[in-house]
Amino acid sequence: MSVLVAPWFAGRVTALSSVKKAGQEWANTYHTTEDAAKQGFTAWQSAYNSLEGPWNNVTDTFETANRAAKAAGGLGPDTRWADETVRLTGEVAQAAQTEAQREAAEADLALGMANQAENSVQDFSPVTSSAKGAAYL
Repeated sequence: MSVLVAPWFAGRVTALSSVKKAGQEWANTYHTTEDAAKQGFTAWQSAYNSLEGPWNNVTDTFETANRAAKAAGGLGPDTRWADETVRLTGEVAQAAQTEAQREAAEADLALGMANQAENSVQDFSPVTSSAKGAAYL
């Protein structure tokens, strides 16, 4: 059984079905685009996460190297001052040893002179050695 459709209405049915078909295609395109965007975002997120760890290691390594360079830069003057301190300490110790030897030589000379003076005094003293202690009292 066929339905008779007025000629002016038949054009509208075709236009309506074309609009419905276009709407359906538009919805399909929207969903396909949405799926592609989600897939692209997932791929980007995966790439970002796979690069973030190594990049952090690289930047941390550079930061550590920079800190080490700064610390090493400060060691130059410190090392020079330590060398000067060691040199000066050695010179002071050498000077002290020289002074101690000079003082020891003078002490030996003074002791010798004191012994010589004591012997000279004993030779001319009228007091005998047994009465020596009593003479001084």
